[in-house]
Amino acid sequence: ALQYRGAVARVPSRGRRRVAAMSHRIRSALAAHRDELVAATAVYAGTFLLGFVAYVAFGARVDVAGYESSVASASAAAGVGHFTFLHILGNNAVVVGVSAAGGLALGVPTLVNTLFNGFVMGVLGGVVATAASPDVALAAVLPHVIVEVPAFLLAAAAGFKLPRALGSYLVGNTEYILDRRTVRDSAVVAVTAVALVVAAAVVEVVITPWVVDLVVS
Repeated sequence: ALQYRGAVARVPSRGRRRVAAMSHRIRSALAAHRDELVAATAVYAGTFLLGFVAYVAFGARVDVAGYESSVASASAAAGVGHFTFLHILGNNAVVVGVSAAGGLALGVPTLVNTLFNGFVMGVLGGVVATAASPDVALAAVLPHVIVEVPAFLLAAAAGFKLPRALGSYLVGNTEYILDRRTVRDSAVVAVTAVALVVAAAVVEVVITPWVVDLVVS
């Protein structure tokens, strides 16, 4: 009986098997998009640096110590009381959607979107670096940005996959433009990006304000 119980205990549950299979599928899809992810990261990093240098060199210094009042002012200007989960999620979902679907237009929207968002994030980095209270500024952006940026990069990688596959087909390296596995892997990468932006929105609404309050106090 003890041996039977031990054997049963060693058998993974159905839930564990599903998680393991999902994890394997994600890792496999990411490996298949490695080159596209490197390209997206390089583009994003380059324009981030450009935006950061541009702001530090030419931008006005911004005091963001009053984070909550700044958010309240921006929200009031937008006609809402607070930045809501759906508002944040909607903005990020548009970025991810344009990048992922941009492959259907030869990756041009994906490239433009990645260039623009990298530059904007660089400007934001400049704001944080030159803020009167950089610790508060960093607390106001870092918790959710570390989740958002990987989502943007994954979406861009998915968007770059089709143009690359088309190029490989045109030069005779592949027999088909796309095969079933490539489509599946790109879908997995895009869905992973969507899951990350949902998580980022939750972090921005729930965790980021708590971190800011912690730093301010």
